[in-house]
Amino acid sequence: MTMASGRCRRGGAPTPTRAWGGRAGRGPDNRGRGEAGRPGRGAGTRARASTLEGLAGVAGVRVGPAGLEAAAALEAGATVLQVGSDGWIGLAAVRASPVGPAVAGLRPWVQLALYLLHERSRPASEWGAFLDRVGDGPAAPLLWARDDLLLLEGTQLAEQVGGYFGFVEGEWRALEEAGVLTDPAVFSPDYFNLAGFKWAFATVRGHLHAPLDGGEETAIVPAAAWVAHSSRSGATLEVRKGLFGKEAQAVLKTDRPLAAGAPIAMNFGAGALDSQVLLDYGVWDPAPGAFRGGYNLALALPEDDPNYYDKLDILEQGEFPAAPSFALRQGENPPEELVAFMRLVQLRGMDAFLLEPIFRSEIWEHLYQPVSEENERHVCDVMIRGCNDVLARYGAGLDEDLLDLRRDKYEPGSPGQAALLVRIGEQAALEGAARFFQDRMGQLEGLLYYQERRLKNLNLLDEDGNSTFDDSDVYFPNI
Repeated sequence: MTMASGRCRRGGAPTPTRAWGGRAGRGPDNRGRGEAGRPGRGAGTRARASTLEGLAGVAGVRVGPAGLEAAAALEAGATVLQVGSDGWIGLAAVRASPVGPAVAGLRPWVQLALYLLHERSRPASEWGAFLDRVGDGPAAPLLWARDDLLLLEGTQLAEQVGGYFGFVEGEWRALEEAGVLTDPAVFSPDYFNLAGFKWAFATVRGHLHAPLDGGEETAIVPAAAWVAHSSRSGATLEVRKGLFGKEAQAVLKTDRPLAAGAPIAMNFGAGALDSQVLLDYGVWDPAPGAFRGGYNLALALPEDDPNYYDKLDILEQGEFPAAPSFALRQGENPPEELVAFMRLVQLRGMDAFLLEPIFRSEIWEHLYQPVSEENERHVCDVMIRGCNDVLARYGAGLDEDLLDLRRDKYEPGSPGQAALLVRIGEQAALEGAARFFQDRMGQLEGLLYYQERRLKNLNLLDEDGNSTFDDSDVYFPNI
């Protein structure tokens, strides 16, 4: 959508980042593999053992029916997962495999995707336990059936899924045109096709965790596939670098005490919207009320703004891009950074003096507070109309979706339930933002603006807004 005097892009369809850029680099040394780049029998046994030992080899942890769980009560900070780099699926494993020579130089995630497809085609892959766990792939929307995808119609997530579809298809066409997949003995057409590549993309995207999600260190820790996602968890994967020839270790520790039988969980997307975690990992927190959706609002400084370059300089000073994105979160007020950005976008007329170089050192201090009644009114008006324009595209509306949720219209854990939670989260975040600015609009006369703050700082206005200047001695000196 487009906002007056400030463009607001409707979230768009972002392509994957970090792990999807850069060039293939050198990963951990490969050990115990056979000649001619083919895994030896011993290597396969050791790699698979490494995967399973990483799951069950930590004291107080066991593999339960749903995944890793506490075998006994655990304290906060207890190690629940520890896997050496020999048990990771990284670039070293790719290079030592039959696909290695053909994929050398491709981006790391592409190498991993093609390697996983090759391993999937083998009846006795060394990563069999992981591939069995993955099955037909994560429950990411990229792999949903068409009827399930239709449930996302009108949402920002639907646009993002469409972006992923286009990205994957473009990457697949590029591989075909480059002649990478020409050897049928290595790249079996039964597995190496667009559908297979889509599965491989979703599997790689759904099992990469920071800090192993980009550059030369890009790697999947297969054992982490048995760890649950919790949006309430503060636990994240850590990597300890190997010293004196020792291999690096992927480690997970509890962020809180756990009772026996409690699932081992970490946060797959700390700081991300739950819909983004669903898009990338195909998971969401199943606890009642745990799903907190939202809407990524992409804004832009209009290039036809007469003060564009001054404002662009101020944005760079504040470490903002010219087209930033802000997360509107369900149940929360819009971020202060969004309001400050919109105040800058709406600076015009009598307020434009703040763009002068003399104010550069303190401009952001002023933008995080109301500038003028006119500026604040423009900000509120643009945001209210923009949010309402987007809400009009959801069809049924929030009330009907909430009713479907109360009626348990969709089976728990199903794509239908996920789609419903996404729709509710996006609409609730947009309605909350519109309501915030509507309330703000009704408070304009009572806000303290730049000129009043300036006069108060100079002790020229009292707390009630009355002038403290007494000119009686000037005009009536003898009274």
